[in-house]
Amino acid sequence: MHPLICPQCQTPLKEGAKFCHVCGYKIPEQEPPSQDTAKDKNIDIKDFTDVKPAEVFNAVKSGNIFTRAINIMFKPKTEWETVALEKPKVPMLIFGYSLILAIIPITSLILGYGLIGRRTHLNFGFIDETIWQRSFGTGFLEAFVFILAAFTAIIVGAVVINALAPAFKTEKNFGRAMQLTTYSFTPVFVAGTFFIVPFLSIIAHLAGLYGIFILLMGLPVVMKTPKNNQIGYFFASIGALYGIYYSIKWIFGLIYWAVFRAAVHGINF
Repeated sequence: MHPLICPQCQTPLKEGAKFCHVCGYKIPEQEPPSQDTAKDKNIDIKDFTDVKPAEVFNAVKSGNIFTRAINIMFKPKTEWETVALEKPKVPMLIFGYSLILAIIPITSLILGYGLIGRRTHLNFGFIDETIWQRSFGTGFLEAFVFILAAFTAIIVGAVVINALAPAFKTEKNFGRAMQLTTYSFTPVFVAGTFFIVPFLSIIAHLAGLYGIFILLMGLPVVMKTPKNNQIGYFFASIGALYGIYYSIKWIFGLIYWAVFRAAVHGINF
């Protein structure tokens, strides 16, 4: 059994403590191990629709979301142990965590492309020039693609990881798989700050890949995968999460440039 530690200030607590005696943080209720997978292993539509706005608002107001984001990036091992003690709540993972952090890259993309812009090289045979493209429309489009790719990766990635669990001697539990994909994606959201300067996008993508290390740290703790199956499950999980994310961004990137090229052809003809 993992020792009880305050998620806010990392103070060791007595077993059964409901509040931290140092910072006053309310300790999440621990669920008995025997009930951990029995209730949450199957995917239910209510997992995505049972949203409590007050719970989301309180999480944002208290700052617990941002504390979790900081801890998962800088103290992943300790924070994953805390996550493993919590009961997975899919609506909170989506609306009370991912959607809140997604405001960072969304805002950066819209402002970055709208106010700063980027250099675009046009080479379509009849036209060969470099222009400085500045457009809020492009920013909104990039933000839409990011949201589509990120949330598809988190949700579908969790479905795939959960479905693959038995192949790696791991018990299926969709809620736990959602915890793994959601929190592992934290660096991608935070690194979205670099999108405010579009030509630094490559830094955002590279920084976001730190999530691979975070997933590696969390897999055995959250999914409780046997040691001799962890490496295989890790690569399968990474393939599902980041494969989906970058595939969607790549596909929409091709579509965008195809439409842009067609528009240039239309203007010149």
